[in-house]
Amino acid sequence: MNIHSNHCLCACAAALLIASASLRAQDKPEAPAPATSANAPSHAAKASAMTLDQAREEYAYAIGIEAYIYSYPLVQMYRVRYQRLFDPNEGKASRLNEFYNVRHLLDYKFTGVVAPNNDTLYSTAWLDLAKEPMVLEVPASPGRYYVMQFMDFYTNNFALVGTRTTGSKAGTYVIVGPDWKGELPQGVKRIDSPTNAVWLLGRTLVDGPEDLAAVHAQQDLYKLIPLSNWRDKTAPKAHAVPEMRPYKLDKPLQFFEFADLALHENPPPAREAALMSVFGEVGVGPDKTFTTAGMFPATVRGLTRAVEDGEKIIAANRRHSAPVNGWRPPSPNSGRYGDDYLLRAVTAKYALAALNPDEDYTFALGMGGNNAMNGDHDYVLRFEKGQLPPVNAFWSLTMYHAPNLFLVDNPIHRYSIGDRTRGLKYGKDGSLTIYIQHDSPGPDKESNWLPAPAGPFAIGLRCYSPSQAITSGAWKPPAIDTVEAPH
Repeated sequence: MNIHSNHCLCACAAALLIASASLRAQDKPEAPAPATSANAPSHAAKASAMTLDQAREEYAYAIGIEAYIYSYPLVQMYRVRYQRLFDPNEGKASRLNEFYNVRHLLDYKFTGVVAPNNDTLYSTAWLDLAKEPMVLEVPASPGRYYVMQFMDFYTNNFALVGTRTTGSKAGTYVIVGPDWKGELPQGVKRIDSPTNAVWLLGRTLVDGPEDLAAVHAQQDLYKLIPLSNWRDKTAPKAHAVPEMRPYKLDKPLQFFEFADLALHENPPPAREAALMSVFGEVGVGPDKTFTTAGMFPATVRGLTRAVEDGEKIIAANRRHSAPVNGWRPPSPNSGRYGDDYLLRAVTAKYALAALNPDEDYTFALGMGGNNAMNGDHDYVLRFEKGQLPPVNAFWSLTMYHAPNLFLVDNPIHRYSIGDRTRGLKYGKDGSLTIYIQHDSPGPDKESNWLPAPAGPFAIGLRCYSPSQAITSGAWKPPAIDTVEAPH
């Protein structure tokens, strides 16, 4: 398990070794070990000094930490899908294998996910590929950026369809689950999913409020059709809604119950069999049903601690990358995590459904918790002539409350500012200055004002379809300067 940059997990690995040695020591006498010094007891001595209860607790704790971090994205996917499709309190008409199109740009009232964008309209669908593949039809999109993001249940982006990757022409794609066998019709493009449950999240660029009707028309042409109906040109029947346990965490260890549900529905890759074998020792795995019934109290204590500390470990590793002029660039592995389970968990908590950096390269400032800015100060971001973000689609600067990363209510209803903002004023030298502050900078500067809250805030500089200069690090965002002392 590649969980790096965290001494806590090294401690967990040590605890695992010591606890397992202690458990073995309860069963048979241990041969004397040579002393390394008069005052330094060996690992074996430490282990044998541990009681059986302590060993069980530490053993469960060490495994539980890793199982929690590994499973965290799956539980988040379970939560989001339940709330979208099944939660009666949500009140949204959304079904499996059908698009739900958001018809308005998100504002401060939206709290469904953290750090949303205010540049595109979302089209979202949850796919179930267990019975048969699904066909995605997209229309031609000349002159308008869009992207369709396919996430498996482990939050890996296994495919992207859109302007950057597949072009602006109309297309037909077949999304195939891991167990399906069969032949596909001629002329369609196959996309293989690692899991039967898929979150499909589309984003379509909006060029101001007056552009909404045109984007709605494009959204209406995004189609999802079961393969059998697409092939036979028949109308699909309503998809039977499966039974799904309501998502509710009343107690910490219920987390592992939902982890097992998610793992059973969407089994991990075969290469992780050894990892699942270890997790299985505490009741976590695709063939397990987690319960504390019959569990040693010490094991329960260890797992309870693991849930608490696992959450802290994820929070402590919020950003891996080194800052650039104060900004944090995305991890190059974002969206394609491999065995970097910690990065996967961190992203699921703070940027669920993040795109790959070659699709959306977002520089973050103030999102790490320690370097949040504050509306008690005024700031400026100045791009010199010729130094605007070099993108092939668009760029925008979005304001968020810190630490919750929701959009900020403000008197001019501006949640982001960027290359499509009407009325931006450039300096005589060709530079662009953006004013980032709580109070208006004055009528002559409001065109370039990104309103901030009164308290802590964070901002994200999104670069969609970034140029090679951005992804290589050759282009760097300028530092944000504080221009006034606290009010």
